[in-house]
Amino acid sequence: MKVPADITDAFVTGPSLVEVGGSGSLDSITFAVKDLFDVRGYRTGAGNPSWLEHAPIAQHHALSVERLLSSGATLLGSTITDELAFSLSGTNVHYGTPLNYNAPGRIPGGSSAGSASAVAAGTVAFALGTDTAGSVRVPASYCGVWGLRPSHGRISMSGVVPLAPSFDTVGVLSSSGTLLEAVVRSLLDDTSNSEVRNITRLVVASDLFDLVEPGVYEDLVTATRWLSDALSTPLLWKEVLGNDAVVECRNGFRQQQMAEVWQTHGQWIERYKPSFGPGVAARFEMASKTTPMSDVEISTLKRAVISLLEDAMLPGSLLVVPVTPSVAPMLHESPSDKERLRQSIIGLNSIAGISGAPELSCPIVSSDGLPIGIGVIGLPGDDELLCKVAASLHAGGLEMSYPGVGVVDI
Repeated sequence: MKVPADITDAFVTGPSLVEVGGSGSLDSITFAVKDLFDVRGYRTGAGNPSWLEHAPIAQHHALSVERLLSSGATLLGSTITDELAFSLSGTNVHYGTPLNYNAPGRIPGGSSAGSASAVAAGTVAFALGTDTAGSVRVPASYCGVWGLRPSHGRISMSGVVPLAPSFDTVGVLSSSGTLLEAVVRSLLDDTSNSEVRNITRLVVASDLFDLVEPGVYEDLVTATRWLSDALSTPLLWKEVLGNDAVVECRNGFRQQQMAEVWQTHGQWIERYKPSFGPGVAARFEMASKTTPMSDVEISTLKRAVISLLEDAMLPGSLLVVPVTPSVAPMLHESPSDKERLRQSIIGLNSIAGISGAPELSCPIVSSDGLPIGIGVIGLPGDDELLCKVAASLHAGGLEMSYPGVGVVDI
């Protein structure tokens, strides 16, 4: 395959030995971190040359990086991110687009693009990313790797460049379900209430499946049956939110995210006037004009979404959803198509964002031989349960190779 000129390596620093960890459950397992995480002795670039120029040299590792090193993992470098993590495509005008190894010629998804690319390529066993509106789940889906967005607040954001703090999470991209569980358990802030409830059924969100493109609908339906068989758990197809609530959730999430983005970065942008890619620049311009929701409005929306999830999922259920509405788009997609896809993705991913719930992206293969993710959502605090699901799927030897529908284990 001829590699386009704007396709680049996944790393901005490395891949080379940055630091060997201590001794623990992750002994000698290699990892990388998105270029939002502080790494001692380096500047954190956040995907933008102006940010890199003005960033101080980090005196300490981000807390999540420190925990992984303390667990024995070996750090190999920092990976490319969309600028300030404000995109879902993975195409960075300054540093290039990391290669999607399982779907050449297609975007890797963002904003944790380099982390997903490095894991898919086998350069590292796992990588850290961040997920605000889908920035771990989307590249996991497009690149064919495992991904977890944790419950909001379960993994520390200390030492990580923020985007919209009400929704920001540290997420994990992994080459296997068993490794994902081990990594997440080493990162969780609070493990005192780690009792894992039993799964009695999988609720399939029919209203969200209606939002996916026809070309992958049957593949995702087949994947739900596979999950049911693999976990020996019955399926229940059910409308969870309804079309009106899906739109309300998406719009509320988008409004609050935009407002927080400007609260977080507006002063810096006005001071340094950085150069952004056209899509990112347009979103920051929109953010500068967005009024935040009131505390009452955001609290009411959050309670409503959590209530809908609890009604659908109790007792003992997990929710099955599409992660993306399609396989990864081709490179050089038109700006209008990019924005249309972005809105569709936010519609699917805002449920976990608004509710603070964890979501697991399991890699499957479409009938065309391309990666796409099937999502499993728990209630807030169900991180250990989703990790158990990932490990169970992997340990059961249920992975299948391209082509055909099944779980991929890179």
